[in-house]
Amino acid sequence: MIVVISVVGVLVSLTVPALAGVLRSSRRAACAANLHAFGQAFALYRATYKDLMPFADAPADLRAQRASPFDKLSPYVDAPMPLLAQDRIAVAAPYRCPVDHTYALDTGFSYYYQPSLTMAVWAAEVDAGYAQVQFARRQADDPQTKILHDFRPWHDGHINALRADGSVGP
Repeated sequence: MIVVISVVGVLVSLTVPALAGVLRSSRRAACAANLHAFGQAFALYRATYKDLMPFADAPADLRAQRASPFDKLSPYVDAPMPLLAQDRIAVAAPYRCPVDHTYALDTGFSYYYQPSLTMAVWAAEVDAGYAQVQFARRQADDPQTKILHDFRPWHDGHINALRADGSVGP
């Protein structure tokens, strides 16, 4: 009987680390699926708005009343937007990475949109003291440009990212 218990103990000690690795891999895959869903939403948004990317001038944060680009993409994602009610944020996939246990609960979103890489902003002086500001919201020229990515490196020091060509990966 003691031998059987010892053998079972050894087998359990060998399988637990493997299960932890499987759990990390499944969370990384779920995060990639969230980003892929946003990739499809970006494509649908761009098809609707003449190839324009959603405008955002700061990171999304519900507490600061900033939800762009996620508010623009939500009609194309089959999930409700995160909700701020009574100083608490309710957020689920695809807006929250399964490994993120803090940031999404504070802001409503696990992912960071990089508008500075997909939008060009320039100003030109028109008259003395007046500037004309123009925005270009076209897709980035480089297909490997990260459009949306984990706000922090939650995946064993790596960041999952959605790229301009629609691919998802570290």
